[in-house]
Amino acid sequence: MAAILGRRVDHQEWHRACEILAITPPTRVVTALVERGMVELSDQGFVFAHPLLVESLHRQSREHHRWKAYHRGCAIALEERVRGGARQMGHRAGEHWIHAGELERALFPLAEAEEQLFSVGQTQEALAVLERLRQVLDLLEMAQDHPLRLRSEVRVVQYDWVAGRSREAMDRVQTALARCTRPEHDACAARLLRFASLCHARFGDLQSAEECARRGLEKTRATRDLFLLGDAHSRLSRVLLLLGRRDESEDHLREAIRHYQEGGFIKDYLWATMDLAWLEVDKGVTESALRTLEATRREAQRQGMLRLESNCINALGTVAIAEERYQDARDFFRQFLRIETDLEDIEGQAVANINLGNLAIRLDHDEEAHAHLDRAAAFASQASLRSFEFHLRLFRLVLATRADHEAEALELLSPFLDQWPVDAPTDEELLWALELAADHARHRDLASIARICDARADDLRRALHQARHP
Repeated sequence: MAAILGRRVDHQEWHRACEILAITPPTRVVTALVERGMVELSDQGFVFAHPLLVESLHRQSREHHRWKAYHRGCAIALEERVRGGARQMGHRAGEHWIHAGELERALFPLAEAEEQLFSVGQTQEALAVLERLRQVLDLLEMAQDHPLRLRSEVRVVQYDWVAGRSREAMDRVQTALARCTRPEHDACAARLLRFASLCHARFGDLQSAEECARRGLEKTRATRDLFLLGDAHSRLSRVLLLLGRRDESEDHLREAIRHYQEGGFIKDYLWATMDLAWLEVDKGVTESALRTLEATRREAQRQGMLRLESNCINALGTVAIAEERYQDARDFFRQFLRIETDLEDIEGQAVANINLGNLAIRLDHDEEAHAHLDRAAAFASQASLRSFEFHLRLFRLVLATRADHEAEALELLSPFLDQWPVDAPTDEELLWALELAADHARHRDLASIARICDARADDLRRALHQARHP
C-alpha cells in the first residue's frame, strides 16, 4: 500500500488509506526496512531508498490482484484531503482513480487540481493536469457537447489567453459556443462569452467586448449561479471602465461583490475589491485606493494568489505615479514585470513595459522609455493586443515631439488627424500624453502638430465627460 502512494510516503495518507481498506499499517516492517537501509525516515513519513524496491512492490500488488483496490484506497484518502481544501492534491487522487479503473471519479479531483495550480501561478504544472483530464475525457468517449468536455475547452481557452494566443483563443471560443445549444450548456456559454469579450477588448473592439459581456450576463442569469453572476458582472464592469463609463462600471462591480460575498467566493471577492480600488484610482481617490490595494495584496499573499498579488502591485505602481512617488512606482512596476515574466503572461509583460515606459517619460529618461515601449510593442504584436496601440503611439509621440522629430510625430498622429477614433479608449493617461506632446510641439515651433494634439485632447476631454455624465 505504501509503495502505491509513491516513493515518498506521508504517514497520514498511508494510515488513512490502510484504514479505508481495513488494513493494519505494518509499522514493524517499516522499522525493519529502515534498519536494513531500504527506507529512510522523513519529517512527514518515510522514503523508499531505491525506485527498484517500489517497482517490486508494485509488481507484487498486481500479482496478488490488489493493484486496483490499493489505488482505490489511496484515491479516497487523497480525495478527502482535496475536499478539505488541499485542491492541489487532486492530480494525485485523479491518477489513483485512473489506475483503479474508475475514470469518471478521476474527473473532479483533476479539475480541482488544475484550477488550483493555475491560480497560484504554476502554469506548466496546471497545463499538464489539464492535458491528463482531457485524456480521461477521450477514454470515456465523452461527446463534444458534454458539459464536462465544454468546461475543459474553457480551460484551454484560458491558457491560450494567458500565453497571448488571442486569435487561437477566439477561434476555440467560437467553435465551442456553436456546441452550446441546450440549457445545460448555459454555464459554459457564459464562461466562453467572457473570453470572447476579453479577446475583443484585446483586439481594440470595445463595442463587441461590451456586447459579449452583456450576452454572457444574460446566459448567467439563467443559471442562477452566484459565482457566474459575479464573474459576468465583473467582466462587464471592466469593459465599461475601458469605455469611460465609470458610474455604470461601478454599479456592475458592486453587484459582482454582492454575489461573491453571498456565495462565499473569497478569492473572487478579492479580485473584485482590487477592481474597486482601480475605480477609486480612476476617480482620483488615491488614499482609499491605497488602503484597499495594500489589504488585498496582503490577503492575496496569504491565500497564495500570485496573479492577484501581481495585479495589486501593478495598481500600487499606478497610485505611486498619481502621487508622484516615482521611485516607488519604478519598484512596483519592476516587481510586477518579474512576476508576469515568471507566469509567462504576455499581456502582463506588455502592460509592465508600457507602465515603465510611461514612468521613464516622466523622468526624462527617453532612451529607457524607447526600450520599454519597443518591448511592449513586441509583446503586443505577439498576442494581437491592438488595445495597446493608442498608448504606444501617444507615448512615442511625446518622445518624438520632445526630440523635435517632426516627420515621426506626424506619422504617429496619422490615426488622429480628423477626430478622436471611435475605437480608441477614453483614458486619462492618453489625455496626459496628448497635452504633454502639444506642449513639446509648441516649444519646438511644431505648430501644426501642436494644433492636432490640442484638438484631439479637446475631443478626448469631451468623450471622458460624456462617458462619466451620460
